[in-house]
Amino acid sequence: MLVALGIFVYTWIVFLADLFFPGKVFIALTFNAIISIIGFLAVVRFSTSIIQITIDEFGITKTWIKQLPFQNRPNTVIEWNKILQYKVEPSRGWIRFKFIATNGEFQILHRNHFEDDFDEFVQEFETRVTTLNQSEIVTSKISRIPNIYEGRSGLIILSLAILILLITVYHISTSRIEIKEYFALSTVFLGAAYFILQVLVNRPKR
Repeated sequence: MLVALGIFVYTWIVFLADLFFPGKVFIALTFNAIISIIGFLAVVRFSTSIIQITIDEFGITKTWIKQLPFQNRPNTVIEWNKILQYKVEPSRGWIRFKFIATNGEFQILHRNHFEDDFDEFVQEFETRVTTLNQSEIVTSKISRIPNIYEGRSGLIILSLAILILLITVYHISTSRIEIKEYFALSTVFLGAAYFILQVLVNRPKR
């Protein structure tokens, strides 16, 4: 799949180069595309770590299954009564799960939704937190910190993205646009649509 993605991107690079600069930049772009594909595959291969998270009545245990090159971090155990806050923050291609404890901050970076049980982990964690907050096991309630899409900032992002979307559509429908402008406008359109989707998906369900 990664090779197919690289070939797809390379094809479009060559197509656009030949469209705007016919016969001038093919060799340079070919070299750059090959290097980019190799670099991308290398990053995916060597920049992925794997952890195992265990949740029980005592707390959370993070066990390293695979670490990054030259990394030698110890396993971590965090008791429930030491956790103060937590935050689930999505970003482009990643989800950052962070919790703040009395002995520091801890975070988990997640990427592959279809290859692990991260979503189940978050659901189980929040279920445990709800139960613990109603008991006397923790000295203070564990609270969730809203991410950028969940608070008032999410509504601001949603409003700006919709405005950009409407302006883009209006510009396309009322102006004579050259083919090269369509690529720029489509990038703006897709970017605005992405942020709208993120806000709608991550807003609290009421």
